[in-house]
Amino acid sequence: MAVFTGFRNTSPPSPFRVLYGRRDGSLLFPMDLAFTSFGPDAVDATGAFLGATVSGSGFDFGTIADYTWPPLGAVSPVVTVTPDPGFPLVSAVALPSLTLPVVPNKTRVSVDLDGSTVEGTIVAFDNSVSYIDPAHHIAAYVVQFDAPVLPDFHGSPVTMVADGTIVGMLISTQPISGAPNAFVCRV
Repeated sequence: MAVFTGFRNTSPPSPFRVLYGRRDGSLLFPMDLAFTSFGPDAVDATGAFLGATVSGSGFDFGTIADYTWPPLGAVSPVVTVTPDPGFPLVSAVALPSLTLPVVPNKTRVSVDLDGSTVEGTIVAFDNSVSYIDPAHHIAAYVVQFDAPVLPDFHGSPVTMVADGTIVGMLISTQPISGAPNAFVCRV
């Protein structure tokens, strides 16, 4: 599976983030494309980045169509991008139309880090993992990877080792090894 990275090319630019996949004709990136900083109130809740172009290396993915940052509570940690007519949509990972099912603890999973695969184990599922600040949360797996997974790969699809089924999207990491060292959200 190819790893595509892109960034919001408005001011301030977003960090480069991995394209999670495509669903119902749209591209899904992690919420990081709507960040204005990496502190509290990091997400632009006003919708100022709607319509902003998301670019890759020498091409455009498309424009930001939607993201939601409620005042508090559960967050869908994705940015939906309307693909550019020139983007080869079929090259993005196909995601099912419905929210991904929950898989059991102790399931072995893997993430592709630009050609290098790192495996790990799901140790828990938590319906209320703090996300960005204490007022917001996501439903996520707690995953212990066998090697550190850096924040550069937020957005990467995480799959089951056994059959390649998508489990979710890498959304939060710790740069050092130790349990737990990543959260993987269902989208």
